[in-house]
Amino acid sequence: VTSLGGDADATIAVIRSGNWADYFTDNVELTSAAPLSYTFRSLTDGSIAKVTETTEFNITECTPMVATPGTFGFLPVQEDGLPISTPVKTLVGDVNGDGMADMIWNHTGPSGNEIYIGFANGDGTFSSSTPVTHPEQAPEGWGLYKTLVGDVNGDHMTDLIWNYTGGENRTYIGLSNGDGTFTFPPDILHYYSSWSLYDTFIGDVNGDGNDDIIWNVTESGYLNRTYIGLSDGGTSFVVTTSKQDHAGTGWGPYDTFIADITGDGADDIIWNTTITTHNRTYTGINFSNGLFQLPSFQDHNSGDWSNLRTNLGDVNGDGMVDLVWDYTSWNNDNHIYVGLSDGSGHYAQLPVQVNSHAKDNAFESTLADINGDGRADLIWNDRTTSNLTIVGVGSSNGTFDFSRVEQVHPEVTDWQQFTMFMADVDGDNQDDIIWNHPAATNRIYVGLAR
Repeated sequence: VTSLGGDADATIAVIRSGNWADYFTDNVELTSAAPLSYTFRSLTDGSIAKVTETTEFNITECTPMVATPGTFGFLPVQEDGLPISTPVKTLVGDVNGDGMADMIWNHTGPSGNEIYIGFANGDGTFSSSTPVTHPEQAPEGWGLYKTLVGDVNGDHMTDLIWNYTGGENRTYIGLSNGDGTFTFPPDILHYYSSWSLYDTFIGDVNGDGNDDIIWNVTESGYLNRTYIGLSDGGTSFVVTTSKQDHAGTGWGPYDTFIADITGDGADDIIWNTTITTHNRTYTGINFSNGLFQLPSFQDHNSGDWSNLRTNLGDVNGDGMVDLVWDYTSWNNDNHIYVGLSDGSGHYAQLPVQVNSHAKDNAFESTLADINGDGRADLIWNDRTTSNLTIVGVGSSNGTFDFSRVEQVHPEVTDWQQFTMFMADVDGDNQDDIIWNHPAATNRIYVGLAR
């Protein structure tokens, strides 16, 4: 509606009326409608007229959002069967490099090391591969090995790593061929002995695009020791007797995490303890091929933190991984604390966020980007009786928006037997939710993020 001259109130009345039949009598097809444009010129010299508006306006900048972020479209159950021995460990990774997460099932036991892949079809379903068996029989027995995933040779396909830490430290690698089969290089034996207390992690500590292997031990006394095996970009890890000891005391109750908290593309090490007296964090900043500089520790408020869980993710989308602590049964409320990484090994702690969602300890919490905006969202899932999922969508200021509807999965089944995973199974850059019970029928439920 455009008016030239006259009383502007008349034009406003047309717009507000909602019944244009009071003003227009001729009907035309909508397809014949065309936008109108006008050029206003000065009556004096014919130049294009300038319009000056002196009214002040309060402008609110809106952030575009999809209609239903933080919810999932649930697919029917998929029963795939297990053509390998049980028990089985379920892992998730992009085995063929197509940008969609695949399902990986691995049995390590007396019968050997068996691998079975479910390739993502792009619609939330999976196609089965032919099972493969590792040709070697580990001297210690495969049942004592830990299975991990990572891209060891930088080809964007997820590889498998098996590591044994006991009297010796032995590692096997399975390099993905992209079709469900793997190339198995010779084993790698670390020269040092007495590894039984060490934890094993995978991460890219030198930023070359190849995942490396990290061993770390934290004991109750003064010992926090790290060894690194750098990927050679091909078929092995380069391990040496070089170690790094980190100063400090009372390391026993610390949990160890691997993540890039500086945003430089190389993973750092985070040690965090949440006990009855404090929440303390040490960060080992990676500065040279797996050597770590340890800034001073940081305490996050005083009080009892023993019931809080620690998760890591880039909450505000600045490329640096942050810390999130949550407790789902705090005086009938849910308390969330966020520490935003400042890139120096310290974290800006935000005020506690209290809400009435997920109010008991049965909820499992994790971080994933379910709306594809580059920020980590907080997901709670309770599988005690039904399957209830609650999502807090991450925002640029580090808080979470819980205005989304709580979702109960329509299927009634033995959800306690299932394990939850978050991964992008349809290649839309939004993490989906997967539940798997790797028994004889190998049931898979998928919720596609929308």
